[in-house]
Amino acid sequence: MRVLVVPLAVVLVLSGCSGEQAQPKKPAGGPAALADAVLQKVRAAGTAHVEVSADGQQATGDLCTDTATPTVRLSFIGSKPLQVVVRDGATFVRTEGEEIEPGKPWAKLSRAGLAALGDAGKLYTGLLDVIDKALREVTIETGLASVRNGVFDGPPAGEQTGEQVGGVTARRYSGTGSDPLGGAKVSWSLWVGPDGLPVRHEVRNGASSSSVLYTGWGAPVTVTPPDPGLVASLLPPN
Repeated sequence: MRVLVVPLAVVLVLSGCSGEQAQPKKPAGGPAALADAVLQKVRAAGTAHVEVSADGQQATGDLCTDTATPTVRLSFIGSKPLQVVVRDGATFVRTEGEEIEPGKPWAKLSRAGLAALGDAGKLYTGLLDVIDKALREVTIETGLASVRNGVFDGPPAGEQTGEQVGGVTARRYSGTGSDPLGGAKVSWSLWVGPDGLPVRHEVRNGASSSSVLYTGWGAPVTVTPPDPGLVASLLPPN
């Protein structure tokens, strides 16, 4: 069995529309009201395309926002591009150009399965930790947590005309809050389009930063797991 090549730069802190319409005002209920209003729109939209930049690394993908469990397809960009598919609680990964077993480039990761591998499963466990952290951010609900528990830093920017982000005239809200994953203080900015959907979300914590650009809200998205014949078994032989 070949070990899946994991790009060293995969560690992402991922924290997931146009027109000249009137821009949303600062919610009277503060950041919590803003986060709740945006999340309601996100769930109703159902799908989105995301472009992620975090500490010099990049990923692109599609996600469904109306499913009970995370449904995401991500491609981490690097010298060894890593593809991730998450559907119905299962996580599948592959490194482009690599095979774990002949003809089987995909691996299915689970906590129980990796525990059965002992020391051989530690690399995959670390990778699954990274993926789980990324999912908590890119699925938006957790990504908005720093907004929900934060405070505004001044009035929304672009009070009259908004700001152009990704071809969309959006209102920027900024503030400070705490990282839901670690509790550290963070600064955040959230750009909201005229339809109430997020256009960009940025989080900064000292020298670390992440940015997610959202496009294609509501566009058709299909996230399917790989064919079972292409998935290698990571369980030790009997």
